[in-house]
Amino acid sequence: MKQWISVILLFKLFSLNLFAQDKMVVPSYNPALIPQKDKKVKQLKWDKLTVREDSFIYRYDTLDLPFIDDFTSNHLSDRVNNLNDPRLTDTTVYRLYLNGQLVTDTTGFVTDTTFYYQIGADSSIISRTEQFNGILEVHNLQSFPTTTILRNVYLPYNVYDTINKPLDTIAVVPTLFQDSAQYYFVDAAADNWYTDRDVLINETFAIDPPTRGVATFDGLNEFGLPYNIELAITVKADYLTSVPIDLSSTTDTTYFSFFYQPKGLSLDPPERNDSLVLEFYNSTNQRWAKVWGVGGFLADTFSQVFVKVDPAFLTNAFQFRFRAYASSAGAFDQWHIDYIYLNDQRTRNDQSAKDIAFVNSPPPLLKDYFAMPWWHFKPNSGNFMVDSLKGLQIRSLHDGGLNVFNKVVIPDTVNNTEFYRFPTNDRFSIIPPGFSIAFDYPLNFDFPPSYIDSSGVLEVIADIDFRPGPSDAPDLIRANDTLTSKAILDNYYAYDDGTAEAGYGVNPRASGGGLFSYLAVEFNMPIADTVGGMQIYFLPQRFIFDNNPITSQSFEITIWSGLNPTQVIYQKTELYNPIYTEPNGFLTFWLDTLIPVPQNFYIGFKSIGPLSLNVGYDLNNNNRDKTFWSLDGQSWSNPSSGIFDGSSMIRPVFRKKEWGVGLVKQPKRKTAITVFPNPVRNQLNISIEGSARLQHYQLYDARGQLVLSGNQLQLELGGFPSGLYFLRIELENGIQQTKKVVLRE
Repeated sequence: MKQWISVILLFKLFSLNLFAQDKMVVPSYNPALIPQKDKKVKQLKWDKLTVREDSFIYRYDTLDLPFIDDFTSNHLSDRVNNLNDPRLTDTTVYRLYLNGQLVTDTTGFVTDTTFYYQIGADSSIISRTEQFNGILEVHNLQSFPTTTILRNVYLPYNVYDTINKPLDTIAVVPTLFQDSAQYYFVDAAADNWYTDRDVLINETFAIDPPTRGVATFDGLNEFGLPYNIELAITVKADYLTSVPIDLSSTTDTTYFSFFYQPKGLSLDPPERNDSLVLEFYNSTNQRWAKVWGVGGFLADTFSQVFVKVDPAFLTNAFQFRFRAYASSAGAFDQWHIDYIYLNDQRTRNDQSAKDIAFVNSPPPLLKDYFAMPWWHFKPNSGNFMVDSLKGLQIRSLHDGGLNVFNKVVIPDTVNNTEFYRFPTNDRFSIIPPGFSIAFDYPLNFDFPPSYIDSSGVLEVIADIDFRPGPSDAPDLIRANDTLTSKAILDNYYAYDDGTAEAGYGVNPRASGGGLFSYLAVEFNMPIADTVGGMQIYFLPQRFIFDNNPITSQSFEITIWSGLNPTQVIYQKTELYNPIYTEPNGFLTFWLDTLIPVPQNFYIGFKSIGPLSLNVGYDLNNNNRDKTFWSLDGQSWSNPSSGIFDGSSMIRPVFRKKEWGVGLVKQPKRKTAITVFPNPVRNQLNISIEGSARLQHYQLYDARGQLVLSGNQLQLELGGFPSGLYFLRIELENGIQQTKKVVLRE
């Protein structure tokens, strides 16, 4: 029943947008998540937790109390993706040992009894002697540490000794052979507090969290891809599992508390059949027990939960984990967790923490953009920087007043000093118990041009502290007392902060049969320049109402000098593939040549086909007046009234020589990568020209589902269905290529 409810809800979501001219959609992936797989807890020790992921064994040290995480910092496990990583040690485990010795015999063994027969001249059996070969220790290489069983084994043949005849030896097919597996051990870093990476640590999806940073649960797996984009069913989705925590010396006053919020900025709230669950691990019986849970509902605020830790869990290997039930088709049914606090000597009414913290993400340092070309910024930097940082919200979680000192600093990282500081002496304020206040800081400062000679990041740092006395308790979490606002100076313009809370698209089915749609974003520059490429944050998708794959859709990169009337200055046709994106989610399309553009211009695309090419939509920054859509390429509109305020994630990229002298088309790095045989039946080989080395590969089926990943040059595909696949290859030097692979039966 739950599965059908999810399907109906998803159908409603799509049907609401079916005939809309422009629309918002739930994101179908998140590139910020690091690909990992097969999280299985294999062994529990008192001082360490061992977690296996393929051939990598992660070993986590046990933590002591208090455990506090407000997700200002990212404490998810660091993964090893390179066998040259210095953190690695390795061992080879063998399958067979005979009488305590490693088996080197390659002929194999049999487990069925074989015999030495003595046979009379009349063919009668005189005697029969078992040909016992020893006790074989058989290790299961599918787990680590390995489990073993003991097997009696026999010589792999029967012998017939007949009177007056030569010996007759009849071979028996062996049933056990030697094998081996190599495992790599990684001692996790001390700040790795969780054994999995399913959730997204972020500052953009929640609404007014207790402190800056939350852990977000949804229907995207650890690869940042839907658990199942083809069938929207309710599944056990994201997990967040702690490393072991020593509670063996605690009392019955141990409490676990946290804050949670459903939905946040997500377009799709968790429904009643979705849920968030908290479980504790009992290391005595090695079982997880549910201690709290809640079904989906709507709320714009965070709720706090207190759970008393039962004495059964007060061991030296305690763990907690959250898990969410969500739709499997994308970033649906979001939950946000903040401020986990586990400690002894607490009560259920202990809702106070001696902590002050920033609540918001830092505002941009540039007036109109998150990023701009550095040579545009350099001549008149003061024209583009904000005059002040406003609304830096600070919250006290303490039940008493706190004396807060605060300041803003622009560091000179070259000379290890300060460009700017306000106020000269740190400002003093008092925050009442549980209150929030907002600070504004003037920025009467222009960066020296000599510090803006190439692409980089300029920073403004805001800091708060309450400076307790020698006998006072310190600030509980110091990491949440600092904000850094950045101006990204590179070779592109960006309105967005790089995170897509939603998707935005134009429906070509509303065009009256032409099946065309247009999306454009306006940019205003201080000087005329030349555009060399465009970045687009496309959302992989499946259209639920027909069988047209999104990979069949095409579009034309387009640059306009004006929309009223429409004046096209460049168009380039591309075949769109929504699966293979850069790690930050943006696809970069380089133009055939540098295109001169005026100070005011528009860049985007003309979509050709029945499907909407949905782009990322940043809900934390409002530039909807810069987004335009059209169905005929002549009549243009800003997003419709039902569309939330936000920014379309389309960026123009410029190419320019160092120091800004002259223009040049930057050559692409080329390395020949081939795959063979193609079509293939079983083993596919990757060949790389020269000294370049493979970093990793990812194999996707025609529906966009990741089916295989690794870092070997041979792929075993014999067990996969026949059809079309896409192999994304990334080299250690950063070069990436995608190959079409046809798998035949």
